[in-house]
Amino acid sequence: MKELLPHEADTLRALLDKGLQENERAAVDMSAAASDTNSWHDNAEYDEAIERMKLIDARYTPLMKILGSMTVLEYPDAEDKRVRLGSLAYVNFGDDTQPVLVVGLRLDSEALYQDAWKREGNEEDLMVVTSESPLGTVLLGIESGNQVILHVGTASSELVVNDIDQAWISQFKPEDS
Repeated sequence: MKELLPHEADTLRALLDKGLQENERAAVDMSAAASDTNSWHDNAEYDEAIERMKLIDARYTPLMKILGSMTVLEYPDAEDKRVRLGSLAYVNFGDDTQPVLVVGLRLDSEALYQDAWKREGNEEDLMVVTSESPLGTVLLGIESGNQVILHVGTASSELVVNDIDQAWISQFKPEDS
């Protein structure tokens, strides 16, 4: 079961609606091509519409599966002291502290998060990771001040969660971008 934040679920629903509209247009084109009495064989328009519908289905079927099995979580509670889905964690990677946002689904929203982050006057880049990524998985549930070891392949790194901001994600609005 996929866990998502409210705005991520809304984004998925909007994408699926777009796919359904594309599929409807392709169905209209297919119907028009099929009714063309001058083209009883080698109907290129009909074949093109069928291929378009197959591509649309291939693109949007994974979204339908996610929507069918998702759980929409609330934004993290401001008082929560652990990294949750939607938390902005300030993680110490050796000598550098990096802001890390843990999301449920990446889609194409990383640039939207980055833009919102930069508009607030932040100079460093915001690292966006999913809850299923190696870093996201190891951070979930960690309290501020705690140390964790990240294993990726044969390498491992010691990380410290310096601080957690639970409010940033609830203020993020993709439509503002």
